[in-house]
Amino acid sequence: NNVSPYGCVDMGGNVFEWTSTTIGNTEPWPAKYLYPYNPDDGREDPELETRRVSRGGSYSRNWVNCRTTFRFADMPSDRHSAQGFRVVGLI
Repeated sequence: NNVSPYGCVDMGGNVFEWTSTTIGNTEPWPAKYLYPYNPDDGREDPELETRRVSRGGSYSRNWVNCRTTFRFADMPSDRHSAQGFRVVGLI
């Protein structure tokens, strides 16, 4: 019943999704890299050992944070069952 206009289903509330974007070594806010987004300011450097943005919601949080605009940051070395990533491919 809850199919998006693009034919996708079950997109929210499963796990927080890692992004490649860093926010800097803050704990966790305020962010070093602010809006407007600038991909050339260093935030996309895969070699940086710093907190990365996670987006979306997870079964482990309350419903208020279970939305695509919710974000927080974790170190890439952090592991827990509510953290994941989405595999996307063109068809």
